[in-house]
Amino acid sequence: MPDSTNANRGWYRYTDNKGGHWSMKVQKAWGDSGDSGFAAYNVADPVFPMTVGRNRPRAIICQHAASLRTTKVRVGSATATAWTTAYTFVSSAKGIAGAVNYDKIGEQEEHIIRAHTINSLAEPAGV
Repeated sequence: MPDSTNANRGWYRYTDNKGGHWSMKVQKAWGDSGDSGFAAYNVADPVFPMTVGRNRPRAIICQHAASLRTTKVRVGSATATAWTTAYTFVSSAKGIAGAVNYDKIGEQEEHIIRAHTINSLAEPAGV
């Protein structure tokens, strides 16, 4: 089981667009929310392969109305309330006291490069 080094973060089950399951670490308050689309952690699920520039989970892009700060928030399934509807994400932000509302302004689709096998072709004769 992956270890959790931050008490505010935990492991949850992410479901990709093809129905595959992955383990992903997110803020506990968000992972436990029914709007996030995340399910309970399953030890059998592999950790989501976060390779820079190659794989990325789906996320909503949210913006704070007053400061115009934006943040990306991972969404655990394509049927999640946060993914399918207009949504306001409540969080905290550096330099702003109390809870902060971020309004959904866009979506980032997931992109997963699947590992696959390449069948070897027979070598040409005379090589």
